[in-house]
Amino acid sequence: MPSNILDFFPKNDTPRPSQVEILEKVFEAIKEKVKFIIIQAPTGSGKSHLAATLANYSRDYEKHYLSLVQTGKIFKKYPGGDYVHKEILQDLPRAGCVTLTETKALQNQYKDLFSNARILKGKQNYPCAIDEEFDCDLGPCLISRKLKESCQQKNCCPYDVARIDTLASKLSVLNYSVFLTLPTHVKYRQFIICDEASELEDEIVNSFSCTIEYSKIDLKGFDMKKIYSDDVNLGHNWLLALAEHLKEEVDELQSVILNTKRDNEGKKKLIFKMRFYKNMLEKIILILKNWFKTEYIIEFDSEKCSFTPLYVNMLAQDFFQFGETIILMSGTILDHKTYAKTLGITEYKFIEVDSEFDPKKSPIYCWDKCVLNHENMDKNLPKVVDAALKICEHHQNQSGIIHTHTFKITRAIQDKIKGQRRFLFREEGITNEMLLQQHFERTDETVLISPSLGFGTDLYGEFGRFQIIIKTPYLPLGSKRIGILAKRNPRWYETRALIKLVQMCGRTTRSIDDYSDTYILDGQAINLIKRNNIHLPKWFVSRLH
Repeated sequence: MPSNILDFFPKNDTPRPSQVEILEKVFEAIKEKVKFIIIQAPTGSGKSHLAATLANYSRDYEKHYLSLVQTGKIFKKYPGGDYVHKEILQDLPRAGCVTLTETKALQNQYKDLFSNARILKGKQNYPCAIDEEFDCDLGPCLISRKLKESCQQKNCCPYDVARIDTLASKLSVLNYSVFLTLPTHVKYRQFIICDEASELEDEIVNSFSCTIEYSKIDLKGFDMKKIYSDDVNLGHNWLLALAEHLKEEVDELQSVILNTKRDNEGKKKLIFKMRFYKNMLEKIILILKNWFKTEYIIEFDSEKCSFTPLYVNMLAQDFFQFGETIILMSGTILDHKTYAKTLGITEYKFIEVDSEFDPKKSPIYCWDKCVLNHENMDKNLPKVVDAALKICEHHQNQSGIIHTHTFKITRAIQDKIKGQRRFLFREEGITNEMLLQQHFERTDETVLISPSLGFGTDLYGEFGRFQIIIKTPYLPLGSKRIGILAKRNPRWYETRALIKLVQMCGRTTRSIDDYSDTYILDGQAINLIKRNNIHLPKWFVSRLH
């Protein structure tokens, strides 16, 4: 083992004091063979350079592994469906580093920062090389094994090329959902780094949950009835029956598509339907495999039903098995004991570093005139919207963002301003990526308005001189899972709201020379902060006015 981890710091970059502090503490934990390292470090502390440094330091992949990846043989299966090289790869020494992020924007940041970083996104992000009307999630190879083998031999599929490059890279960057859906035998790494790790619980919940809308499946054709019970045994049997019917339907659709020679709209609809059923089947199979590892919550009404894990500790342990060392880093771990317990972690090293930023450059102003809870929302929201627009007027020559937390609040602002060009809204058909692209490409001052840009958004410099938080981001108690957990552990519920609040407050001041103003307009936030002041980082508290 080398004596100085800083020897592996990315070339042409000079480590700052906070980066040196983090890396030296992490390296000490690695030498002590600590499996779990939890890091709380604020925006600008250089957490991405930690990932790059550990990737450079990590063991090289075995030649046999690289050969299997680069030839595509790593995904070869037996006729029965299992992977040919599964057991061999599980026994190889752990090597390389994978960094997991929550958003595609964060993946792109790693790619922009480090030339050796390789990123893999979901199949829908890559255009099909055979038929440009489809993405790789719905390409013709979906129903033709020969076509798929031909594309692999020609090395022309953009998704396959990205997957090979990423799996062969020591600095691979994936989002959580893509990593969780990879075959088990390609996930093993010396280091697994979870960026924005405060959201790992939600990522695991989403990956092992399923919502079934009855209007999108043929229950009558399956000779099945809607589910009207939260009994877990009935729910398990209902999912088993649905999985069997979906498998038969997928096989039938594939046969029909293969025998339909013309490329027409009807054929495309069949392909979309088959892929939808196949995705649903894969998710149900995943849930059934893990049904007895956790307590599942069943919710239902006349239009849909959903299956959600209550606790994630056992599911998280399955996830953690793939790394020799697991590093969980975020600016908002806050209560590391509660955090570790939620993920089933009993032994770990906690590392916390302070911010190098001047708090005077990014003050947080809290307004206590209106409370936006369930009882007062309709009464007070118009007043809060008016206050937000006055702030925007005060910053009329600057760009910023309004965090709305819900689409209801987004629509309330949209109705108030009636299409003013300065404001860019997250609405149906507009993704956050599209919204950010407009914001960065416009030459005038724009204001982003979205309920879902609180994590992983980098509004550096002139792109984010102010931000407004309309509502305290409490999780919705209408969710059965959240309601149960909030009742059993109020501390968990408040911590989740604090995490989201602190994250939102970190979207605009992004470097030591940057500056911005933050406004919190929901009076609930002040009481939340006061009740939990002891758990908040000093660098956050010092910004409050």
